[in-house]
Amino acid sequence: MRDNRGSFMNNTERLIGKMNDELAAFVAGLERLPVQDVIEKAGEIAVKTDMALLVEEAFLGPKETKALLGMRMPLEYLYQEYLKKDTGLSNVLIDHMQDAAADEAGRQRKRNRERIAGEAR
Repeated sequence: MRDNRGSFMNNTERLIGKMNDELAAFVAGLERLPVQDVIEKAGEIAVKTDMALLVEEAFLGPKETKALLGMRMPLEYLYQEYLKKDTGLSNVLIDHMQDAAADEAGRQRKRNRERIAGEAR
């Protein structure tokens, strides 16, 4: 398959294009929905967008890439599989929140110790 510049596209590039096209069709379909329905799909929009953006960084092997290319809707498939997993974005966010809060608590303790040490002088 050739891209619009006449170069041969590799399967990863083809998968990226296919997923981006699927995402664009999904978003276009949202334009016909009531605002409340679109709001309810905000999480799905975010995850599918992230998946489409991160597919290149996923470093999928040739067999996995080809398997997804053979699907009619690889992005929807990946999203549905994501929903089935016990771990997901919420776990990553929780870990980040806990780490960030612990870091800030440490900075506050340090500032308090420094303030107290300054007052003692």
